[in-house]
Amino acid sequence: MVISCHFCKHQGSLDIAEGPFPYTAKDSGSMATILIVDCRGLDIKEFEPRRYWKVTGTESNTVFDEVDLDEMEWYEYDEEAAVPVSIKDIKCEFVASKKKDIKKIKNKNKNKDM
Repeated sequence: MVISCHFCKHQGSLDIAEGPFPYTAKDSGSMATILIVDCRGLDIKEFEPRRYWKVTGTESNTVFDEVDLDEMEWYEYDEEAAVPVSIKDIKCEFVASKKKDIKKIKNKNKNKDM
């Protein structure tokens, strides 16, 4: 995706290089890589998760499609497991990485599902 500044007409690009990777119950409460982007000529300041996330209940594997995170939190009830489920306290950070570091991140995310 090529992005142009409305004021100075400077162009930069942002492309998804890898991912998205799942954020699992094991990751809860900590930072985890969910996406690797190739960003050139831009400085990303924030991430807003917004709409259409897929959430799977940890106790029942109930799938909640099209979860809306516009408000940076989400609450629901998993009827199959008879428990409340939620996503809250969302924090995001961007970390500049070199290619060798990206390989480590990819391997870590491959092993996450095992």
